[in-house]
Amino acid sequence: MKKFGIIFFLLIVTSCSDSDDEMVLTESLPQTWELASINVGISGEILEDNDLPWQETLVLNSDNSFVRTRIYENETITATGRFMLLEAPEERQLILVYNDDSPLIENCSNSNEERLRFISDNQLSGGAVPCDGPGLFYVRTA
Repeated sequence: MKKFGIIFFLLIVTSCSDSDDEMVLTESLPQTWELASINVGISGEILEDNDLPWQETLVLNSDNSFVRTRIYENETITATGRFMLLEAPEERQLILVYNDDSPLIENCSNSNEERLRFISDNQLSGGAVPCDGPGLFYVRTA
């Protein structure tokens, strides 16, 4: 009977994985990310610096909330929500879940969720490229 208990315990321990598929961002927070360039689509044209049609920042706070702000033609648009970090073997993603509908959400699904891919610890990419929208590239500034 004791052997059965040990085998059962080992079976439970080995079948439970220590999955970190969805975890909170653990780096120093808050973090500020700024829009650095835009891939305008099929043409492959890249806009940078003064050629960007808008300025944009994404602030990640220590309580897992975010604030995204876009300044376009002297108009400021702000959106808020919560974020998560998705760690997969192929890539890391920052998942933004917006509190409300917003024109700042760049995806192909019309949902309130947006996914940005980490290119490196200091670079993110996102946008609506799969549905011929712009590709957005961010750099960490703080």
